[in-house]
Amino acid sequence: MNQLLEFARVLDDLGFDGVALAHHLVDLEAAGAEHPYRRDDEDKWWDSSGASDPATPDPWVTATAIANVTNNIVIASSIFVLPLQDPFSVAKAVSTAAHFSRGRLVMGFGVGWMRDEYELVGADFKTRGARMNEMLEVIRLLLTGDAVDYDGDFFKFSGVRMAPPYDTDVPMYLGGESPRALRRAARYDGWFGAGPYDAPTAIERCAAMRAARAEADTLDRPFECIVPLMDVPTKGEWEGMAEVGATGAMFVPARRSDLRLRTIGDRRAYAEAIVSRAQECR
Repeated sequence: MNQLLEFARVLDDLGFDGVALAHHLVDLEAAGAEHPYRRDDEDKWWDSSGASDPATPDPWVTATAIANVTNNIVIASSIFVLPLQDPFSVAKAVSTAAHFSRGRLVMGFGVGWMRDEYELVGADFKTRGARMNEMLEVIRLLLTGDAVDYDGDFFKFSGVRMAPPYDTDVPMYLGGESPRALRRAARYDGWFGAGPYDAPTAIERCAAMRAARAEADTLDRPFECIVPLMDVPTKGEWEGMAEVGATGAMFVPARRSDLRLRTIGDRRAYAEAIVSRAQECR
């Protein structure tokens, strides 16, 4: 936590496009559910970087703080577990963060996997996907600042206006790897893969996302397909990913069991190595 803002400045100075912020309400060590994307070589999915705490600060507050100390970098939630909340509180937080980040915000939403979190807040785990489908629509409506109505299975209201509105669309990316999650993402602005993947798996996942877009007849729309990778790909590997729709890569050092990034110097060196290798693969 105490290096987060300084590292964001490093990434901004080095020319990175964005930074992604995870979201959980509770420490997963106390959770009974098994993380679905945990690799066999990870003792704790969040902590292989040697961090002293598995901190996941509120992404909307953090986005505002990062925007205040950077100039260009985009700040995304990846992934915010949307059905743990109500759409009105989230829309208010997103609109406020979008204003203070001067348009550099991306909403990244997913249903989450940890039943324990849902039980803590009294939310129904089984209906989280259906509720999120409605929440995505409600949030989009609320961000317009108009008086809006909605008549769904979970949310019903009329004449509701939220202020401050945000008069420029905040991009909405979805996460998840199930066929249902991919179909949901195909209707919006982008997709965050779960990963991190090796190159063959990334190509497979991007191809599945592209197929979902083809099924939804949305291939003609702008769409960001962001793949979390274990390492910087070779030029040939990246070309293979791009052929099936990848538009960007995300690197997750906390999921690398061979890394121990404890100081800001360690983190800068890691980021500089990514930039150097990425330039070589162009």
